[in-house]
Order: sequence, then C-alpha cells, then structure tokens
Amino acid sequence: MTKNESIGLALRIASIFLVFYVLEKAAATIPGWGRVGEVSTTAIVVMLVVPLVFAGILWKFAFPLSKILLPPATQITEDIRWSLTDIEATAFTIIGVYVLSSAIPDGFYIASVFIQSSTFKADLGQVSITSRLIFIIVRLIIGFWLLLGAKGLHDFLHKVRSAGKRV
Repeated sequence: MTKNESIGLALRIASIFLVFYVLEKAAATIPGWGRVGEVSTTAIVVMLVVPLVFAGILWKFAFPLSKILLPPATQITEDIRWSLTDIEATAFTIIGVYVLSSAIPDGFYIASVFIQSSTFKADLGQVSITSRLIFIIVRLIIGFWLLLGAKGLHDFLHKVRSAGKRV
C-alpha cells in the first residue's frame, strides 16, 4: 500500500464516519419532525443532507484528494509495510476517537440539562436523563477501551491508581 492509498483509505473511513454521524442525528431528529416549523424542517434537512453529500464526495474522490493532500516529495510509489496488528491498532484507535468525540459533547449536554433540572426543580423526565447519562458513560468506557486497547487501558488505570504514591 502506497502513502497515497493509505491517505485515500483514511479519507474513505472519514466518509463512513460522516454517514454514521448523519444516521445518529437522524435517529434523534426524525421522531420529532412533525412538531417543528417550516424553517426548522429546512434547517434539519440541510444539517442531514450536507454531511451526506460531503461524505459522498469524500468517498468518490478519496484517492485524487490524497494526491492533493500529500506533498509531491512524499508521493513516492514505494509500498508501506503494514502488519495486521498495525492495521487493527489503527482501526480501533480511529473508532475509539470517534466514539469519544461523539460521547463527550453529549455528556456535557446531558450534564447541563441535569444541573438545570435539579436547580430549577423541573421535571424533565429524570428517567430519560438518567438513561442517557448511563448510555454516555458506557460510550466513554467503550471509547477509552478502543482508544487505549486492553494493555493501554490497564497501564493507564494503574498509573491513575498509583498517582501520588512515593516509590
């Protein structure tokens, strides 16, 4: 696999993540579609269609874009040797970053809703907030697991546990 091909593959993976993003946002917005006005419907359609179009363009033109992204000096046709372990580690790291990048903003949102509901004594569906909070915590755990791997997560937790101890 050449450097151009590996960058093209990364761009195609990014387009797949954009499709996942659109599916996640569509699942959250389509159930409430009938309650929004005409302007909101247009905004929702634009927010769902633009990433899909961008993902399609990214998928279709991934390899020509990789030639543009790489400087001419690095576009040598020599093969890059990737072992199966390297490919797995890279793929799981990318998936972990995606899971974390989608879970962290949701966590801040749910935490702010939870704080507002407890501050103003409003009933915003505590079961829904609690279940979404648990869902986000599980996504964070899975994201860290994928990002760091089993050994990396073990080493990270060991360092956290032994932080502050004198050796």
